[in-house]
Amino acid sequence: MTHLLTTQLPFTAEYDPWEGTVELKKASAGLRRRIENLRTEEILRRALALAGEPLQVLDLHGHAGRFWNTLAEQPTRHILAAAPTEAELDLAIHYHGSVLRGRITALAAPTPTHLALADGAADCVLCLRALLRIGSAVERHAVLRELHRVSRSSVILALRVDGNLQAWRRQRRHLRRLLRGEASTARGDVLTRSAAAEAFDAAGFDILTHFDILPRWGMERIYVLRRR
Repeated sequence: MTHLLTTQLPFTAEYDPWEGTVELKKASAGLRRRIENLRTEEILRRALALAGEPLQVLDLHGHAGRFWNTLAEQPTRHILAAAPTEAELDLAIHYHGSVLRGRITALAAPTPTHLALADGAADCVLCLRALLRIGSAVERHAVLRELHRVSRSSVILALRVDGNLQAWRRQRRHLRRLLRGEASTARGDVLTRSAAAEAFDAAGFDILTHFDILPRWGMERIYVLRRR
């Protein structure tokens, strides 16, 4: 079932392969980054346990394989690696070495709203990056519905939510730019917690639990969702 990552796939040309390198370097650079990365790995282990230790996990647009080693700690787990371009997948495989090659299936996924997968193709979908870049409620709902379609049981995803220091600072910067007549440079939305819950419910999910990566300080919250 595993495909060689050198297979030609119809990826979009919009992805910069060096972005994956930046993602991986960020994960290991600086004390805060290291703490954040270790915390995310531990949260992911707990989330996977709550999801029933799924054996087939779709890693959707997943930080150039940043969490593949954590996913692979379950020895019988298979990883569906979906990325915008072949270049990102090749980079991730090169970075992580050949040890995981037999446990990874490459998947062309130019957009997270239309995945070339059958309904219920994965036990669990891991989506820790794609939704962070979306500012449109309509597009967010489309992504959530696609995750609902391809997951048999659960979804583990990250969103930016309010109620923390980073969100407060971001809002203050945004207001200052508006007062100066400048456009906002922020990528993606910061949702209220109630808005996030409503979005999940509308897409057909129940919240099992959530974890804040950096409680009270950081915006990113990881949700474990159960498919209805």
